[in-house]
Amino acid sequence: MLHHTYLKTHKHGLYVKLILSGKLQAHLAEVYSQVRVMVWEITCQTSQGRILPNKSSKSLEWVGVMNELKHEAEEIALYQIIYK
Repeated sequence: MLHHTYLKTHKHGLYVKLILSGKLQAHLAEVYSQVRVMVWEITCQTSQGRILPNKSSKSLEWVGVMNELKHEAEEIALYQIIYK
């Protein structure tokens, strides 16, 4: 949805071109897929470089750290894929 809004407001020419050609949904699905893969890869890479709390004994801390890593990865992916 974020990419759809970005295209509509900031890349109107491309947005109209994709709508008229019937390729908007396929384009959005591809971008969403790329973002998901990139977020997963970045999260895995950054979690390997950190000492994580024990998932079984400190589950709330572990969830907090993982959410922080995922949020950072999402910001990177959004900037590199959507806002480029």
